[in-house]
Formats: sequence, structure tokens, C-alpha cells
Amino acid sequence: MKFGFPLAPFILGVILGEALNAYFVIKGMDFMKFFKDSNSNMGINLIGPAKSVWAMAPVIRSFIICILASLLSSYIPAKKTLKLQAAEALRVSQ
Repeated sequence: MKFGFPLAPFILGVILGEALNAYFVIKGMDFMKFFKDSNSNMGINLIGPAKSVWAMAPVIRSFIICILASLLSSYIPAKKTLKLQAAEALRVSQ
């Protein structure tokens, strides 16, 4: 059983997501640039850039969801294949 491939997109997503988040933690994003021509503040008073925070909980949750989705997507076809005879399973899978 190969466990590496389903984790590859997750790991790539974590690396790219955390790299993007690092920019928003350090620099932040100045939303006032979007509202400079408008008198509306949309109910939020922003002074200076809004900064992000580091959080491990979303990373752990996405890891668990990735594992569960991988297990479910491999369990359903395997369950259907178990109901077939060996020769029929080989013929159907090709």
C-alpha cells in the first residue's frame, strides 16, 4: 500500500500556503489601498496593514481531512471489488 502519493499534494499545499502566509505575517496587507477612492470603510476601521498570524490548527485539520479523503476514496472501490470473483475483478479493472 502506498501512503506517499496522497500526502504529496497536502505537503505541497502546506509549504506553499505557509510561504504565502509568511508574507502576510511579516508585511501584512493594507486594505485601505482598495478603499482610497471611497468614503466607505465597510464597517471595519483599518489603520495600517492587517497582519496574519501563525496557526497550527488549520494545518492539522487539513492533514486529517486529507488522510480521511484518501482512505475513503480507496475504500469504496476496494469494497466493490471484494464483491466480485477474482477473474471478473481482473476483467472489470482493465
